Amino acid sequence: MKQIINLSCFILTILLFSSCVSNQKFKDLEMVKNRYQSQVDSLRNNQVDEEAIEASLIRMENEVKSCEDELKSTREHYTSQVNYAEDLQVRFDELLEQNKMLLNASSDDIQILSEAKAACAVDLNRTQREAERLKSALAACESRPIPEPIIKDCTEYRNQVDRLNQMVREKDQALQSLRSKVNQALTNFSSADLSVSERNGKIYVSLSQGLLFKTGSDQIDWKGKTAIQQLAGALNSSKDIDILVEGHTDSSGSAAKNWDLSVRRATSVVKVLTSAGVDPKRVTAAGRALYVPIASNSTRAGKAQNRRTDIILIPNLDELYKLINQ
Repeated sequence: MKQIINLSCFILTILLFSSCVSNQKFKDLEMVKNRYQSQVDSLRNNQVDEEAIEASLIRMENEVKSCEDELKSTREHYTSQVNYAEDLQVRFDELLEQNKMLLNASSDDIQILSEAKAACAVDLNRTQREAERLKSALAACESRPIPEPIIKDCTEYRNQVDRLNQMVREKDQALQSLRSKVNQALTNFSSADLSVSERNGKIYVSLSQGLLFKTGSDQIDWKGKTAIQQLAGALNSSKDIDILVEGHTDSSGSAAKNWDLSVRRATSVVKVLTSAGVDPKRVTAAGRALYVPIASNSTRAGKAQNRRTDIILIPNLDELYKLINQ
């Protein structure tokens, strides 16, 4: 670029002095000018070529860098795939070894299964023969006339079964009716104070200690007496129900004291029931102390659930047993 500027200054200088030279010199200078103009044009073209080459060089450098990055990524991927292939080879070898072991074990199992199959076939054949024998015996029995006494006994047996079923249905209906009466009699008490449930053909009326007694006492509070008296009213209408009153404690204190306390509490409940008109012959008092918990004694809430009195209503099945023993 500097050469071009110097050349341009030289040409201008020549032009300024052109009026002072002869025609021949003017032509010579014109030739010189044209020659230098050619050199200027050549230099300009060379400059354009240099810029193009520089741009091409930058582009090629970028492409080389991109290729280097791609080569690096490809090399990392290749290394990862090689490691993965090595892991697969190790797993394949392990599976191959396991397969060999299973094949060896399977041979023993096949032998055992074959022996078991043979034994089953023998048992099946024997069972089929026994079934055929029993089938023939049954056909022979069915072809014989049934003696009149046997028919009479069978008829009486069926009638007895029907009476038993009828009595069981009646007991179930009476029990459901009693449960309904108990629920109605105790509707004004909360579930925290008492609950009514049915288990194993018996009705359990579970009264909490908070409803009946103060801590360590066997004297029933007025609210507890009210609940027991209302329950007695429902029980007086069901004469074929026996009543078992069980006292329960938590695990606090000694076992001896818990035994005594649970018995005294059960007896106190029995006294209220009988004073409300329940036949004493139908009632039994029992103390269970801490030995029949319904919750864990390791928590305060569990202990509160265990301190309770259960009034268990049991259907009287004497008539049913008499019919069975006939």
